[in-house]
Amino acid sequence: MFIVSGGRTGTKYFGDTLGSIIRDARSFHEPDVINPEVWKEPGKEFPRLIRDFGVYNVVLGRILGRTGMRNLSQRHLSGRLDLNELVKELQKQRRRVYRRMAEPLIIESNLGFYGVLPGLKALFPACKIAVFIRDPRTWVPSIINWGTMYGDRDWVTKLGFGRLTPNLIGDRYYAARWRQMPRFEKVCWAWKAINSIILRDIAGHTDARVFRYEDLFESPSRESHFFALMDYLTSFSDRRFAYAKAPSVLNERIHRSPRQIIPAWNNWSPPQAAALDQICGPMMGRFHYGLEPQWQALLQA
Repeated sequence: MFIVSGGRTGTKYFGDTLGSIIRDARSFHEPDVINPEVWKEPGKEFPRLIRDFGVYNVVLGRILGRTGMRNLSQRHLSGRLDLNELVKELQKQRRRVYRRMAEPLIIESNLGFYGVLPGLKALFPACKIAVFIRDPRTWVPSIINWGTMYGDRDWVTKLGFGRLTPNLIGDRYYAARWRQMPRFEKVCWAWKAINSIILRDIAGHTDARVFRYEDLFESPSRESHFFALMDYLTSFSDRRFAYAKAPSVLNERIHRSPRQIIPAWNNWSPPQAAALDQICGPMMGRFHYGLEPQWQALLQA
């Protein structure tokens, strides 16, 4: 079971908690990444990382741009890694790890999956894929306020690893404008690009479903949406896994942005709203975002 998104959509939350909600399941979020959680208990977490994934996959391969889901996504999307090669890399970096786990249901959430879904489907034909999407009017501020993507706290770029760009995936229109685009517009483009790639790659896959962040975390009926998600995650042709009906967990929020650089969209200027709509607008309508009269008034101002 794979959970994928562009980040800032609750994937970490579900990766951290689903294993305690679903019986006979194990879940984790980006298990091979040296993140702040690892530094909290380095004596415990570093040995686990090395034991499960090896020094090369965790450290050396990442430095060389060859291991880790983000690197695999970018290599595949740029044409440097064909599907057969991608499957071989995923087999080395994931299948053997999963096989060592005792639980019959393995759930991994990882924003780096956005460009490797064809390989995951080929390697794990019976897998399910849950896609989380979030309104770009809240996703873009969340990314910018977090301070990473294309920003002053973007360690990926500072270490020379590189972010997703129009040039990398052959988007000529935005590649020609990239250097002149402000960070706000670059993050808008990332929302469009990442979600377009994901939706393209799950098209025709019967065991893939899209869930809106707002339905799960902000809707008055989030309890019913939670049950719909859990029913999807736990139902297979040969087995149905039991889960704790505990929608109260949806009231817990993690990974909040530590600062506010960009306010809520209802405080945006008309040019700012128009900039987002120009890039994200066509896909927003597909998920019923941007229908509010206040938003329409901003666009017409």
